[in-house]
Amino acid sequence: MAQKEAARRSSIQPMQGPNAFQFFEDHQVKQFREVFRIMDSNGDDKIDTTDLQNTFERIGQPISKELIESMLAESNGPITFTVFLTMMAQKFSGIDSTQTITSAFAAFDDNGSGTIDADRLRECLTTMGDHFTDEEVDDMFKSQALDDHGQFHYREFVRSLKHGE
Repeated sequence: MAQKEAARRSSIQPMQGPNAFQFFEDHQVKQFREVFRIMDSNGDDKIDTTDLQNTFERIGQPISKELIESMLAESNGPITFTVFLTMMAQKFSGIDSTQTITSAFAAFDDNGSGTIDADRLRECLTTMGDHFTDEEVDDMFKSQALDDHGQFHYREFVRSLKHGE
């Protein structure tokens, strides 16, 4: 099974950096940059083993070093923002990218409703990793309607990222 996965990975043709930027709309690139900054917990402009471990711990999903190493092996080197965006473009061009991203948000969805309390999400974004400003969070929330109860509808957000709606 591991050999099949390695063969599948090695058959993926890397997308060149500029193409990754062209794959997404400007607002999507901005959103991915914000996600990258959160994940880059030590602020060194690359995502490494420690950054991934910290990210998964913050969302309450401890992960083994072996799994982290296999994730990093997919990038063939340090994960800079350009590499991260390239990986996202490759994932978004696949059939399971929406499910993968939705699952990441679902880690914050305690009751499976498809929503996250906007105040809780704001707190996470402004206190974890490379802290967002309130203005940056406001910009993200503008791209997706919050309901009257202050709930962020992450499935709509993912759909917007995927389809540029």
